[in-house]
Amino acid sequence: MKVRNVVVTIGWILTACRGSARPVSSWADAAKPSFHPARTAVAFMTTDYSMRRVVEDRLAARLPGGIPAYRLIPDNELMAMDAVKGRLTTLGFTSVLMLRLAADTSRPTANGTTFYDYWDKWRSAYTPDSAGVNRVYAFETTLYSVQDGRMIWMARSAPMQPTNDEKLKDYSVSFAIDNLRESGYVR
Repeated sequence: MKVRNVVVTIGWILTACRGSARPVSSWADAAKPSFHPARTAVAFMTTDYSMRRVVEDRLAARLPGGIPAYRLIPDNELMAMDAVKGRLTTLGFTSVLMLRLAADTSRPTANGTTFYDYWDKWRSAYTPDSAGVNRVYAFETTLYSVQDGRMIWMARSAPMQPTNDEKLKDYSVSFAIDNLRESGYVR
């Protein structure tokens, strides 16, 4: 009986830890329930270009068909949306997965339901601000179809305060991949 209690307690602890990676809010395009990205540009939207590379590499390594966006889009071209769109289309990408740190923990809205409408958020993520001043973050992960530019899925984490940059990198990647799998977009 004691062994069973230990197993149940460990299960609760694991569930609690796993639960912290569950989104507090999410959205999916009901018209595209069977969308499965095959070739995905993975973008971590930050002005910390070193962190951008590490997170994009880790995320792409865990996402079938994932390619880090820094290999496609140089830092000095991040604000050139026409060049970004053209490059993704020309290179045959089916989707874009974007991860960003969001200081505002409000629920996501229907604004920016296309990749091209999302430009304001894309641009603001690469605009220097007071990043690092408030170390409480929510992660927002968004999947877009390159073919029609529509948002397929998004999820937002509960606010968290990572103790260091490594935990921030690991958590952000796990949050994105675990929730994409749970939602059925990644096998």
